[in-house]
Amino acid sequence: MSQERVATIRMRSLVRRSLAAAGIAGWLWLAPGLPVASARATQTVAPNNVASAWTFDWGVIVALASIGGAYLVGVDRLWDRAGRGRGIRRWEAMCFAAGTLTLAVALISPLDALSEVLFSAHMTQHLLLIFVAPPLLVLGRPGAALAWAIPVQWVRAFRRSACHNFIRHLSRALSPPLAVWFMFALGFWIWHAPPLFEAAEHHAPVHAIEHLTFIAIGMQFWWLVIRRSGRRNFPDAAAIFFVFTTMLQQTLLGALLTFSNVGWYSAYGDTASGHLSQIADQQLAGLIMWMPSNALYLLVTGALLVRWLQREGAVEQPTFEPASR
Repeated sequence: MSQERVATIRMRSLVRRSLAAAGIAGWLWLAPGLPVASARATQTVAPNNVASAWTFDWGVIVALASIGGAYLVGVDRLWDRAGRGRGIRRWEAMCFAAGTLTLAVALISPLDALSEVLFSAHMTQHLLLIFVAPPLLVLGRPGAALAWAIPVQWVRAFRRSACHNFIRHLSRALSPPLAVWFMFALGFWIWHAPPLFEAAEHHAPVHAIEHLTFIAIGMQFWWLVIRRSGRRNFPDAAAIFFVFTTMLQQTLLGALLTFSNVGWYSAYGDTASGHLSQIADQQLAGLIMWMPSNALYLLVTGALLVRWLQREGAVEQPTFEPASR
């Protein structure tokens, strides 16, 4: 191998390690800043300045760039070893990119600023953080990419540490479908209860915890549906029940908001938007929570049902042998 080739390989390896280190550090230290962008309320949003009301929060920008950088390094290393499009397919990498872009739309676009004055915009932001970004990120196989991005020495040192055993036991305790179902339902309901919702609107750290909770329970929920459904410990019939009952409990909250004639949250008053009354804004938010998420739940339920019927048909299909003469 020529010296130029060796130098090129070494330089490329150095760049990869630097990007991986920066990405992982950003993921670990700056990820808590992801939801902070929406907890400021320092800019008055009016219909004539919505398009320019971008939130250029450096914590969010650096965190998203670091997460994307770590993912790219991992995918690049994996494809160098296994071949392009193997291990993590191209469409899966595109899903991860779309999920990261969705987080950016939710947290730094004008939607974030508009969510300060319209409850319906705030609910749209919540849906992006729970029902759009997490499944796209899960489809992108971030765990596989991160495993390739982290230096082998770091992985070995982590496996020898006590933290590894703690995380492994915690993961096992929180990964059963029943535990995930309750965590998702509890997280969704308690953060829409007026006392906690109002606290999140007035205190930036609480708002950050709220959005981190939505991202976390969304990732856990969709990881279970996408990666574990159809296996022996989580068959398709159980997955269908899991998704359908989640839809029912969320439908109840959406219906309560839609048909209520009393404003739930004092942070969104009649004068906040200048165009919608508090009740109309709340009813629109309830419909946003209700209809788009139900459409997604029904689509996923239908896909699981079709897969279940196909597998049952394949198992029960009789085999015919020619009769002996």
